[in-house]
Amino acid sequence: MAALKKRGKKKESSAQVSGSRKQSKSARGEKRDAGKQPEKKKVSKKVVAPAGRKRQVKSLRREVGKAKPPRVPRKRGVRAAPTPTKVEVPPAPAPPERLMPAPRRVPVGEPKEIYIDRGLPLPQTYGEDRITAMAKDPNWIFAYWELTGPRKMEVEKQCGRETLENAAWVLRVHDCALSRWSDIRIDVGAGNWYIPVSEDRRFRVEIGVVTPEGRFIPFASSKELQTPRSGPSPEVSEGWMVSDETFRKFLAVSYPVGASGLSPLEIAKRLREMQAQIRHPRE
Repeated sequence: MAALKKRGKKKESSAQVSGSRKQSKSARGEKRDAGKQPEKKKVSKKVVAPAGRKRQVKSLRREVGKAKPPRVPRKRGVRAAPTPTKVEVPPAPAPPERLMPAPRRVPVGEPKEIYIDRGLPLPQTYGEDRITAMAKDPNWIFAYWELTGPRKMEVEKQCGRETLENAAWVLRVHDCALSRWSDIRIDVGAGNWYIPVSEDRRFRVEIGVVTPEGRFIPFASSKELQTPRSGPSPEVSEGWMVSDETFRKFLAVSYPVGASGLSPLEIAKRLREMQAQIRHPRE
């Protein structure tokens, strides 16, 4: 009971203290308000529009939203500023998983020139005095020459320039088997010439000049060459003959290949063996 009485006394004392504090605060507020003028209270009046009025206001707002901006009159010499436009930027595409090279397109039309490195150009001359002869077929020889060496200057010193200018250029063709020759007049500036000859002979060709006195002055000479035959060999001795029996053996082994029942390797082996058995009579 004594404890309850003590608690009741404490509550009464705290209530008295809080009441005194409230009285001091109210006294201070009254002093401040005494120096100020009383303010008038604002009364807000609510205007209630009728239902038809609300509909008109909504329709006006819609028309104002749809209405276009007024056009600015242009003046002479002055251009109106363009209205800013909103540019829509498309979104960037997503990167592909694997980038593949685009197929190469070949343009239709004239093909492009392809550069080919052919090296340095070959010289036209080599500063030499020479002639080359070769057999074209059994009855013709092809000869070509070059006379850019010192031989021409040597002949001019020996015989004189006038003698060389009045001389005739010729190709002298030597038949080595019969020890005879023949001259063919040529144009030295041509650089090459075709010479008619006989078959199965050995020849040698020279190029030079023939003076008005009939003297031949050589400038260059070729090597000897052999012209081929135009037919079979004239050699008909018995040493090159094959008997009928040997010929039949060769024919039985080689032709037809599948008739003998042997493989190509076995046929070649047998032919070599048969060839070794045949001895040439002259050996």
